[in-house]
Amino acid sequence: MQQRTLSSRALRVAAALTVLLGLSLVNQLPTVPTEAGYLGVLTGVGAVLALLSGLRLWFAGCCVSRTLAASVSLATVGAQLLERYVGLPGRGSPDGSSDPMLAVVLALAAAVVTLLVLDTRLRADGRSQSSPYALLP
Repeated sequence: MQQRTLSSRALRVAAALTVLLGLSLVNQLPTVPTEAGYLGVLTGVGAVLALLSGLRLWFAGCCVSRTLAASVSLATVGAQLLERYVGLPGRGSPDGSSDPMLAVVLALAAAVVTLLVLDTRLRADGRSQSSPYALLP
């Protein structure tokens, strides 16, 4: 019973952090360069998917919402790191400077993935080891 409670808490915190990740992506929309309009679209889609998966994770906690939350988090980490250290296509090399918003987004995404893995492990530990069939030992 205790593991189930910890699993529920981890899932709720992951849902809240996923919503915060979506809101931080919405916050980044005004800073997207105008010559890279596709980045605005990708950031907007990522924000919408993060918000929807966070809400679905909070209310249902289904496999689809877990997968979507983890996918959005990992894609956000990849995109942020590529933009910061490789640069945008057609623009000069990036300056590599640190941005506080980058640190926030990376921390949120890492926390979401960590909590989802923790929740999955706690759920697996709480399952019965007996056979699910009535006649088998």
